[in-house]
Amino acid sequence: MNRFLEPSQIPADAIVIDARPLDAYNAGHIPGARAGEFLQNSTSAPRNTKPRSIPPRRTWLETWD
Repeated sequence: MNRFLEPSQIPADAIVIDARPLDAYNAGHIPGARAGEFLQNSTSAPRNTKPRSIPPRRTWLETWD
C-alpha cells in the first residue's frame, strides 16, 4: 500500500507536514518548504514501551503549500 500522495492528489487547502529523520532531510528536502522546526529528541516510541527501547531521532518538520 502506497501511503504517499502525488502532489496533484493533495487538496489545495491542506497543510502537509514532512516528518522524516534528519538524515532523510539532509538528502534533500521537499521543494517549496516554507517553515521548519528542528526537534532534537523526537521519537516514534509508543508510551508503553521500555525507556530507551527506541532511540530518539533527530527530526526536521517542514510545512509547505
